[in-house]
Amino acid sequence: MNPDDKSVLSANINLLIKAKNLNALIHELLNRNVLTPYLLDQLNMIPIKEDRAKALFDELKSRGPAAFEHLLSALAFTDNFDICRIINQKRNQSESQYLKIKVIKSKKPIEVNDDSKIYRIYSKPKGYALIININRFFEPGRKADLAKKTRSGSYRDVANLYTLFYQLGYVVIIHYDLSKQEIRDKIDDFANMPEHATVDSTIAIVMSHGGITENTFKSYDNLEVHCDRDIVAPFKSKHLQGKPKIFIFQICRGDDRDHGIERDNLTSPSTVDSTSSSAVDVIARRKEGKCFVTGNASSLATESETSLSTAYNA
Repeated sequence: MNPDDKSVLSANINLLIKAKNLNALIHELLNRNVLTPYLLDQLNMIPIKEDRAKALFDELKSRGPAAFEHLLSALAFTDNFDICRIINQKRNQSESQYLKIKVIKSKKPIEVNDDSKIYRIYSKPKGYALIININRFFEPGRKADLAKKTRSGSYRDVANLYTLFYQLGYVVIIHYDLSKQEIRDKIDDFANMPEHATVDSTIAIVMSHGGITENTFKSYDNLEVHCDRDIVAPFKSKHLQGKPKIFIFQICRGDDRDHGIERDNLTSPSTVDSTSSSAVDVIARRKEGKCFVTGNASSLATESETSLSTAYNA
């Protein structure tokens, strides 16, 4: 966690220890891999709630750079949105980018039969969702500071996406700042997981800077990774055949600004559907969280049955 975020936690500890649903908050941070099972056991040994809360927030200061964003998202997720809002304001950042995501389930499920051309998504969990977020960039052998290329707001996007897909019924796997080879390895491992045999769908999300070459993005070691060859193509496992696979890319694809486009048909004739945050030759807008991510997260949360059925329409 960076020093500024640590200072915010320290200065607002009296507010944070008043958080309700503390056990739910702790387990939510465990689900997000911010806490470990060992730390969970240690916290559970503290009998007094206020002391347990203080120990939790002190421990968070020693966690990774994404811990603060996941804490704010977890606070909102456990009905501590007022505390989330106040802490967020202390950082002088936009409140609106932290989504109070609450998936609204359909009261009347869509009927699916052999003639409906809609995939059956009945498994529990619905599937596995992989998120790869490249927030920082390092070029081996180069002394120049690449900090200016850091993607501000990306940890917030990860927190929002985790909350969304967790509520939609997916098991979410998150990786940060991977080299090109690590990305290939993680994609290959994920695409060939035997667990895919027991679920009905798969989602892969990549967030990074776009590469110079069309349809590429940058890895942590500042190399270009191809969206189709390196990300989509490996999903050939027999466990994925005939099942919907969605790929989402939050990347710039140029330097121009996008003034909007019209599309009449968003369905795909195959089991693979891919979407990007920007059109060719334009930048992906971002300001402490990306418009593409926050907009889609809000839409899927409030219209989950309709949105997913459209995405999965064969």
